[in-house]
Amino acid sequence: MRFGEEVWKKIPHHSYWLTIKRYSMWMIGFVLLSTSATAIYQHLKPDEYVCTTELLPPDIDLLPVLKIQPGQAVDLERFITYLESEELYRELRDTFNLISYYELHDISDEKERYLALLSKIERNFVFKITKNGTISISVYDKNPLMSYEILNFLIRRIHNKVIEYSYVQKNYSELTYQMVQISIVLDSLLKRIETLRSSYKIVGYPDLSGGAQLPYQVMLQNPRSFEALDEIIALESQIRRYINLREDFRKQLIDIEGFFRVYRTYRWLLYQPQIPIAPARPKRLRWIISAFLASTASSLFLILYLHKIGLIHPRDYKEDAENPEVVSSFATPA
Repeated sequence: MRFGEEVWKKIPHHSYWLTIKRYSMWMIGFVLLSTSATAIYQHLKPDEYVCTTELLPPDIDLLPVLKIQPGQAVDLERFITYLESEELYRELRDTFNLISYYELHDISDEKERYLALLSKIERNFVFKITKNGTISISVYDKNPLMSYEILNFLIRRIHNKVIEYSYVQKNYSELTYQMVQISIVLDSLLKRIETLRSSYKIVGYPDLSGGAQLPYQVMLQNPRSFEALDEIIALESQIRRYINLREDFRKQLIDIEGFFRVYRTYRWLLYQPQIPIAPARPKRLRWIISAFLASTASSLFLILYLHKIGLIHPRDYKEDAENPEVVSSFATPA
């Protein structure tokens, strides 16, 4: 061990504070450099605006009903899955031409271009379930109007998806089609009955409400009239069944039409999205303060750690070794 090192280890007044004081200019320089670099980088980043809303889809399993209930956890998860699906991403890409908008057309490989688009969407579109049991949607973009239009597009798609998930529109279309088919069948049955009555002179056969008497004397002249009568009775039985079925379908259609009226007024949007005015990110001041605190803490830790392991000292031990007073104070007495 060199003499200067021996001297230094015996000096009683060394301390961490003297070490920090000796290297304070290095620490200040590092802090200023880190903070300035962060400030410049944050200044170069473009402003991004955010358009947000919260919505509460209805309980899909209870639709269609005139009294719409708020959705359960499974309904929220279902819509979050849809919002993060490739189906919706493709619709966004095609509707807003996101490949050109995000300047990804220079990427020749289709897979890489899709992954780049996916990365942009995942960064700019934030979907989450809140503690209050609602779905929060946030859309970030450099253009405030673009973020507003995309958010409204997502709201419309979810609105339509409620109808799709509940099969309301499909049921309505099927019921309407079935009622048309029943009307066609009823018309055919009634024409057949009219033909039989006219052909076999069974015009006096009572209608569904009863009343008239059959002309049996005329019917006895043609034995096939009674076969026609049996057919008429069977046909009218079918007509009654079809009329009852059509009435059931009509009631279901009324319920669905009532659902559409109620659903248009259902307050499933907690607040309407607005065109953003102030940028939401980057959080420049937050990042600059964080850089200042992090660089200060890291430089202070580094100085103290290097001092602890003996790589830096509060004073230069070579100067102490050449100082006669310091050397004499450590001289071994005779």
